[in-house]
Amino acid sequence: MSILSSVIGFLIEYRFILFFVFLFAGLACCSFIINFIGDKWGIGVSITIILACIGFLVFGTEMNNAFLKANGTKADALITEIELTNSTYNDVPISRYHVLIRIAENKTIKTTFEDTNFNIYPDPEDGYQYPNQGEKFTIQYIPGAEGNFLILANDHSPYSKRLSCSAYYNKMMTAKEEYGFSPTNTLFIKKYKNALQTYISQVCDSSDTYQKELDKLQK
Repeated sequence: MSILSSVIGFLIEYRFILFFVFLFAGLACCSFIINFIGDKWGIGVSITIILACIGFLVFGTEMNNAFLKANGTKADALITEIELTNSTYNDVPISRYHVLIRIAENKTIKTTFEDTNFNIYPDPEDGYQYPNQGEKFTIQYIPGAEGNFLILANDHSPYSKRLSCSAYYNKMMTAKEEYGFSPTNTLFIKKYKNALQTYISQVCDSSDTYQKELDKLQK
């Protein structure tokens, strides 16, 4: 299992380069097949290779995440450094994250990942937000292949807590804007109350500002 995870991790990390390598190599093989075996075989193999390359480029990270979620072991991790690389993705510089992972028997290892790995579970609805420097989080990995791991965003780690609080805060602020625009609208009042109650129940903020706001609405 660790060998499989290592191979998948390598393919994911270098998938953009390997896409062209496999594509050109595959087409070269197809040319050989067409010349020495026949057109039908060559065309079939060409289509298969092209579809396989495109499929892995598009769905490779999702397949890897599903594999790690189903078979991975949980461990604690911490970001120690974030650096910008010289590469870009969609005209945005790619960031490399340096990580400490506490694996079995309380051993700690160092590894890295890049934000083009898209290795967060569950798949974020509002874009990928990776852990900050110094922030603890939970991963799932295959023992023996710690460099290929999945970041959990739905547990009780500080990272997951920050994400959930951010989502609840955004919903609360949306409800507040609607209520502020029409403070007599019963639907907006109810929505704002519910958003405040949810945010307060998650203990995202230690101040009593939002509780006072909720008390005011309930009078």
